[in-house]
Amino acid sequence: GAKVIFQVALSILEMNQKRLACCRDDGEAMQTLCNYLSGIYNEELEQSEVYKDGDKMDKSVSVQELINNGYKKFKSVTSTTIENLRVMHRLKVVQSLEDGNEKNIVRSLVSDNYFSSDELMDLLKFVREEVFSIQKRIQIQPTKAETPMEPYETYKIDFYLFEKMFIAISPLAQNNGANNLAVRLFKLMDMNDDGFLNFRELTAALGLTSTVDVSMRLKMLYLLHLPPLLSDDLLSLSDPILSESGAEYASDAAEYFDINISSDTINELNLNDLKLLRHFVNWKQTSKTPQVCLPSMSEDRFVALCKTMYGLIENVPISVKKSKKLYK
Repeated sequence: GAKVIFQVALSILEMNQKRLACCRDDGEAMQTLCNYLSGIYNEELEQSEVYKDGDKMDKSVSVQELINNGYKKFKSVTSTTIENLRVMHRLKVVQSLEDGNEKNIVRSLVSDNYFSSDELMDLLKFVREEVFSIQKRIQIQPTKAETPMEPYETYKIDFYLFEKMFIAISPLAQNNGANNLAVRLFKLMDMNDDGFLNFRELTAALGLTSTVDVSMRLKMLYLLHLPPLLSDDLLSLSDPILSESGAEYASDAAEYFDINISSDTINELNLNDLKLLRHFVNWKQTSKTPQVCLPSMSEDRFVALCKTMYGLIENVPISVKKSKKLYK
């Protein structure tokens, strides 16, 4: 069990202490131990030669000698001692693992260029404390990442926490419709539709509405006013006054956002499909990737976009009189 493993490990370190003391860095020490372990053989076998990748290796020590040396020199190591040490250092080990996990998360997200390393670390610590506080309060088990390649899945937030962060951080939230924008943005960025945003989705949502250039933020506003994010029910609440002239304004808006629109493209698109909008969010402009095309905006949605932008600029709701002028 654990006792034998510890005794053998301590025996290996004891036999290599002089070699390890001469190593200049961790990499050299690991290579020294790797070479030593590759030379371990079983003396009970008739052919006890050691090979690695077809090459003959120098023998280092037999398994029998290794176990015997560990038992004799480290017989004071008992299962009880190991368990006591495990309990004593558990908090330190867990904290070390969490710190390593957080550094991996920051390292994997800094290339997205939404936030600096320090900003990501501060944001991660805030989310961690909030998530742990909620888990402790309602007594649920913390979420584990599905794969080691997705460490940011460990930290997931619900809409209520996201709404508070969005309103506190994003310039796009500085208007009376911030709560409604938060709902649409959350729905857009919840890529797997599980009702939560993992840390990567959170940083993208905040970054695309806070730290990217103004033109990209305006494009995000455009996305948030397309169906199905802005539903017909929400539009009907504003009692829009439709007119034919609205189509011209909507076309001008589409041209401003550099959206390539053609009749063939529109016919092929499902306007109620979130995948299209999410594809735009994930799209990175390079010389090898084509421009992402989005559908044109209807008049009533264009008016809703104008109202949102008016609220951002003036920081007050648009009046009914000015609202009616948008349709003329």
